[in-house]
Amino acid sequence: LLISLDIDRERGHITILKLLTKKETEVMSMLRQCEEPLTAHQITDTDKSLSIHMVQQILQRLLKMNYVITTDMNRSGTAFARFYSPIVSQIDYIYF
Repeated sequence: LLISLDIDRERGHITILKLLTKKETEVMSMLRQCEEPLTAHQITDTDKSLSIHMVQQILQRLLKMNYVITTDMNRSGTAFARFYSPIVSQIDYIYF
């Protein structure tokens, strides 16, 4: 669902904000509350009701919608972990 179209003519950006689902909103809240970027595993450690698979899917959707960015990628054991940070603030989301 489209809730806003914001055109920044000075920078040439068009931002389309979409209404988030309940789970997407929960993940965004966790990312906003933490001062440091989080991995999908860190998010699931915070909320045990979320599976790693669900969080990874949510983060991919949020990336596509430009709500979050990946800030780093580090080795965690035998795999790499992406770190995510929000780029849409709560105030911006509520405003639109």
